[in-house]
Amino acid sequence: MRNNIFKKISVIGVFCVIIISSFLFCACNEENYSKADVDTIYSAILDDYCDTKGYIDININASKVVHTEAVSDDKYYIFPYILDNYVSFSSGLVFSVASRQNGILFSLGSFSQKELNDVYAKFSNVLTSLNSLDEIKNIYENSDGYLQYDELINAYFVLIDNLYSLSDSFSDYYFDSLYSSNFSASNVAKGSLSDLFWFELFSLSKVSYIYDLKNMNSIESEGEVVTWFNNTRVLKTFVNDSADILSALKLNNDLSYGTNLTHKTNLAGIISNMLDLKSAFERDFNNFVIASSGFFLNEYLNATNRTSYLQNCSEFENSKFNLINEFILGRYEAFLSGIRMSKYNINV
Repeated sequence: MRNNIFKKISVIGVFCVIIISSFLFCACNEENYSKADVDTIYSAILDDYCDTKGYIDININASKVVHTEAVSDDKYYIFPYILDNYVSFSSGLVFSVASRQNGILFSLGSFSQKELNDVYAKFSNVLTSLNSLDEIKNIYENSDGYLQYDELINAYFVLIDNLYSLSDSFSDYYFDSLYSSNFSASNVAKGSLSDLFWFELFSLSKVSYIYDLKNMNSIESEGEVVTWFNNTRVLKTFVNDSADILSALKLNNDLSYGTNLTHKTNLAGIISNMLDLKSAFERDFNNFVIASSGFFLNEYLNATNRTSYLQNCSEFENSKFNLINEFILGRYEAFLSGIRMSKYNINV
């Protein structure tokens, strides 16, 4: 009896050693990436998919795919009118830093090995999704806009998801150590304003991306893109309110140019307040994401009668809707008002 027990313990012990050894072997053999490796994959994206300012530019050829007399009536309009903006919102933070510093290397200076591995993997995902989108785009263009339209929209979503993921990591590793709520008028300069406003557009755009854009129904008829856009709850306001700042940032303009001491003091106050509440925004945003998950929000937005839909929802689903609503009307709107106020104090 004692021998059988001993044998069982021995077998279990050997099994545990094998499992632990396998785990350690995999961990030891996990490939590490250098700053040069990150720079290489960033440069591949820059060479193949970025404009002369260093920003991702999908550049669909409208002359090949537009069928209507007015471009705004064509289904193609979803790309330059909305989706290209979200490519910019989700990527501008990373690519503006790299553009300003003549490459990605300088900003990686304090990154740990784990952080380099993470950023490399996410740049790799971005490059893969860009390559996939490019293939679908070529089919769409070569078919005069008749094939792969919905697939192209989905490819945009995959790309934007990967860009948000990259920017999330990059902002944690690079941005957080640079700026604090002690931001003062003396800190107002081209580089700091570029970083901070790209970060704000990145953070705020995720709300309308999750709420409106990813719950969009398939576009089927002429003029439907504009009709849908005009009926969005969050997206239309955000795109319109951020348009001037986005245009200036994509041109790498100096937002601090011509700002006097009063403007700088006003900006410093707005920025300090947003930085001070950054953690609270991220906490509430994460709750918003959880509440928005599943089919609930999509069904609500596409319901013929939204009031009736909510009346037929469970108490739990109505609680989720209240959480979403409170975030949009509260923390999100407060941060968006910071963008609105900032426009009166910067060079746009």
